[in-house]
Amino acid sequence: MRILHIINNLQRGGAESMLIKLLNYSNQQKIIVFNLIGQNIYNIDQKKTILINFNFKTYNIIVLFYNLIKLIYLLYKYRPRSMIFWLYHSCFLSILIKIFYFKKVNYFWNIRQTVPDFKYEKFSTKIVFLLCRIFSNLPHGIIFNSKNAIESHKKYGFKNKNIIYIPNGFEP
Repeated sequence: MRILHIINNLQRGGAESMLIKLLNYSNQQKIIVFNLIGQNIYNIDQKKTILINFNFKTYNIIVLFYNLIKLIYLLYKYRPRSMIFWLYHSCFLSILIKIFYFKKVNYFWNIRQTVPDFKYEKFSTKIVFLLCRIFSNLPHGIIFNSKNAIESHKKYGFKNKNIIYIPNGFEP
């Protein structure tokens, strides 16, 4: 079974370190990771992981369009059976991928936090959060790492019939 993980970036953070732990402890032969911004501070075992970097942090419309075409092409090339989108911006991208990628794939959102305090967030994060809330019924399931995160997202209007609770600390 081929699983594709899509994450905003691989800079230092809780979700990022959980993905790295998952990659390190996985017994899957090859795991595919799409790194949307392309920043990476981790050493990733390239024998176990196919890491593909993108540049979605640009404001250049040509580069953004190129990255979207590259992403769609790579989806058809690797043909994942399941996609896991880590954090809000990646979850938002799943909405666009669902429009352009016509294969039957299980989509999961992996939200690794409680609802953020929006007075400290960028405007784009507020918009992406709002869009994710509106489209929260689209993925096959939403993975949360705490019961508090589940409750806070439900309170803010996230609606999905398949809530999956996987707490941190899954290593053997």
